[in-house]
Amino acid sequence: MTTESKLIKQLESVRTGLLHEEHEYLNESRKKLRYKLTKAISLAKKIEQEEFVSFVKVVSARDIAFSILECADRGEIDDIRDHAIELLEMIDEEVV
Repeated sequence: MTTESKLIKQLESVRTGLLHEEHEYLNESRKKLRYKLTKAISLAKKIEQEEFVSFVKVVSARDIAFSILECADRGEIDDIRDHAIELLEMIDEEVV
C-alpha cells in the first residue's frame, strides 16, 4: 500500500469518527473540520491518481524505447521512425 493510500485511509477514518462523535465540539466547528478533512481526502486521492497516470506514461515510454531498439536490431527503419514519432508525441503531451 502506498503512502498516499495510507494517508487517505487515515483521513477517512478521522472523518468517519467525527461524524459519529458525541457533541464535544460545537456543530459549526465540526462542520468546518469535516469540510477541511473532505478537501484533504479529495486532494490526496487526486495526487495518487496523478502519480499513477505518470507511472503509466513512463512505462509506456520505456516500452516504446525497447521497441525502437528491437527494430534497430532488425534494421526496420520505417518502424523505428514510427516508434520515435510516437515517443515524441507522448513527450509533447507532457510538455504542453
